[in-house]
Amino acid sequence: MSLDKHTHNEICLVCGAANLEKLAPIFSRYQIKKIMHVGICSKCGHVQLFPLPKPEEVSFFNDVFLGRKYSPTKTENTNHKLKLKLLKERIDNLVKPGMKVLDIGAGEGWTMDYFQAQQCDYFAIEAIDELRLSLENRGAKVIGSSVYGNVSEYHGTFDLIIFRHILEHLTDPRGALKQIELLLRPKGMLYLALPNGQNPEIRKGVLTSFFRPVHVSYFHKGNVQRLGEQVGLQTNSLNSDREIVAIMEKIKVSAKKEGRQNYYIEMKRVVKLARRKAIAIDFKNLIKIVIHRLFLANR
Repeated sequence: MSLDKHTHNEICLVCGAANLEKLAPIFSRYQIKKIMHVGICSKCGHVQLFPLPKPEEVSFFNDVFLGRKYSPTKTENTNHKLKLKLLKERIDNLVKPGMKVLDIGAGEGWTMDYFQAQQCDYFAIEAIDELRLSLENRGAKVIGSSVYGNVSEYHGTFDLIIFRHILEHLTDPRGALKQIELLLRPKGMLYLALPNGQNPEIRKGVLTSFFRPVHVSYFHKGNVQRLGEQVGLQTNSLNSDREIVAIMEKIKVSAKKEGRQNYYIEMKRVVKLARRKAIAIDFKNLIKIVIHRLFLANR
């Protein structure tokens, strides 16, 4: 796949179609390029960074947005309590004693005490060195630093995998879900949560906040289901409000399902309406971004 900024053959991360259409610009004080764009796939309606970021750009975004955001000392705060409350409401009926649970992108390990209290074996994958060490010191079994890593010894091991607000950051979401499918035992379940591309958050701006360099994809819930089907994950429940929440189960799939709906028209309409509603906020934010860049240039 070409990652040249002039490419017209960028590949959709959901359906694999080429020739994506530019949809909207992105403006952020954190981006390396002065102007970035999101594009939309005419075959399935998936929205993603266009062109896709290069590896060094992904590393920069992760260092800026993620590396500075999380700390081993933040094992319990108000935000963690709210996230844990929602998690319990959604999966409490699925959790059974003796389960092997894998938390991918475990962060500070805010789910760890909950699962251990349910007498589950808690495993983690975490990218940040300090957080991995902290998790191990608290009793977690850390099996790697990336969902793409070599964890073949754990294939078919886990009853439940937590994959919360990670998929939208990845340049290979299908590959990540395939790895998860391999890690699940037969009838094992995936808890998946991610931002809702059908319902953009306009309060802080659309072009200057909702669209951001750290997010590679903006999913329609139907395309989340489509990705799952491609790798052998059946969607048992799928809800969307401010975020998309899916419970997926590992199944035997004889063939890929075809003919799923195209969300192109819907997603173009959603983005157009959100941009119109957030135009004043985006204008104010853009002025701040320009001032910030000028200040840095003059230092």
